[in-house]
Formats: sequence, structure tokens, C-alpha cells
Amino acid sequence: MKKALCIVCFSILFTLAVFAAAPTFETGSFAVSESENINYWLFTPANATENMPLIVYLHGGSGKGNDINTLTANGFCMWVSEGRFDDTPAYILFPQLTTSYKGWPNNRTGVRDLITEIVRTCAIDRENISLVGHSMGGTGAYNLAAAYPSLFARVMPMSGSVTDTERNRTALSQMPLWAIVGSADTIVLPDSSIEFVAALQETGADAQITILEGATHFDVPERAFLDEGLDIVGWLIGRESEPEPEPQTYTLLDALQVLYRMLSGETAAACDPNGDGALDLRDVLWILKRIAA
Repeated sequence: MKKALCIVCFSILFTLAVFAAAPTFETGSFAVSESENINYWLFTPANATENMPLIVYLHGGSGKGNDINTLTANGFCMWVSEGRFDDTPAYILFPQLTTSYKGWPNNRTGVRDLITEIVRTCAIDRENISLVGHSMGGTGAYNLAAAYPSLFARVMPMSGSVTDTERNRTALSQMPLWAIVGSADTIVLPDSSIEFVAALQETGADAQITILEGATHFDVPERAFLDEGLDIVGWLIGRESEPEPEPQTYTLLDALQVLYRMLSGETAAACDPNGDGALDLRDVLWILKRIAA
């Protein structure tokens, strides 16, 4: 009897796993005016629900243009397109800056409007939008976050430049800031970020900086995003404040119980195995992965 029950449970869970909504990575275009569009890539997480986080990534100078496929040639956008971040429980937006603009600050209202539209159409958690960028995008991250401090929950400029003004200090002290630079960067000297973060820290702001020893300008994204110890994406979605779950052994019966609770409409507080704040199919799949491991 128990064996038959296990077979039935496994069949149900296997079917759910097969038909679970997989993550997607698709292009889009947003009209900022009658004559101008912003093209973008959008990563949608598996089994997306309402009130999920949003990460906005601003590319560097090599990504400028009208060919959206340029963005998948390297860096964070490439790694997302390859599926390396498929388990990220958040939307990830990659807007593209056209060559008609010198840098991101020149089209910050357009980017703001695009973010607002994505937040609306995808029912994003408005209190959990993070901004990150490298090189020209790092400078853009400083600028956009300072221009719209109420829009972003946290900001991560990589290899960017910022002017130490009272206005920038005031605006960027309103959110956690984590700057990342390379000690061997000769294109955008790390001194700008180092000095600005130090100034923010003197005011008591939640600001930190990581200096990657020996990293050149173009080494920074790989050294940062692919270092599991830094957990860049975890910080961007606010996962750093969540306690690590206690080690636990799971069985198919545990997965079935979670499925039953989910279908019964119980809240995440009752049982949330993966600790993402929701009780849904992701919890069942999370248990199955632990069993398979």
C-alpha cells in the first residue's frame, strides 16, 4: 500500500515538475515617445507570481546600439541568457541605450518610464527594485539612483564614476549601496567610488565597497557575478537578510504535504521550505531537488 502511494505521489509531483512554468528570456520594445523606443531583454523567473523583485541592469559602452543581441555577447546578460541564473526568484531587466545618447543619465527619464511599465505589467514588488550596472552602466547606476532614490531599494555600481556632491550624498544615503571596483582598473579609476563610499559611511549611510584585487576594468563583472561567495544576486533581491534554513532531510511525503497545504490556501508562514516568502510550486520543486541530491 505504501509503495503504491509513493508511486502515485511521485507521478503527481513528476507531472507538476514537467509542466511547471519554466523561466523565459525574451526581448521587448517600449515607446518612450512617438519617435523613440527602448529595446530590452526581460528574464521572467520560473512560476512567476505577483510581488516578486526586479533587478535592473545597465550595460557598458559596448552595448550601445539598436541590435538587442549585442547585450547577450558578454557579461551578466550573456550569463542570464545561458541559463546560469535560472533559479533567480526575480525578474531581470536589461534595457539598451541607443547611440543617440552619450550615457545613461541622458535618457534616465526613458529608463524610469520603462521600469514603471515593467513594474505595472509584471506586478512587481514596488519596494524591491534594485539597480546595478558596469562601467558606463555603473556611472549610470549612481546617476539614476540619485535622480530617483524612492524608486530603488538598493544600488550596486560596478566600475562606475560618481561626483561627491551634497545632493548625491543625500540621495544615495537613502538606500543600501554596494560599489564594486577593480584595483587594477585604469579605465575608470576606483578612487571615485572609494572616496564617495567613505564619505557616505561618515554620514552613517548603509554603504560598502568591495575592491577586487588585481581585477582590471573588464574583469569586474565576471569576478563579481560568478563568485558564489559574494552572492551578488542575493544581495540585489534582499536575500542577504534572510536566515539560512536549517539542514533537513526531505521525502516525497514532505513534498506532497507542501502541495496539499498550497492547494488548501495556507500561507507561507505555515510552511515555506525554500524561504522565499511564498507557498507555491517552487517549494515542491525545491524539495524534489533536495531529494534528488
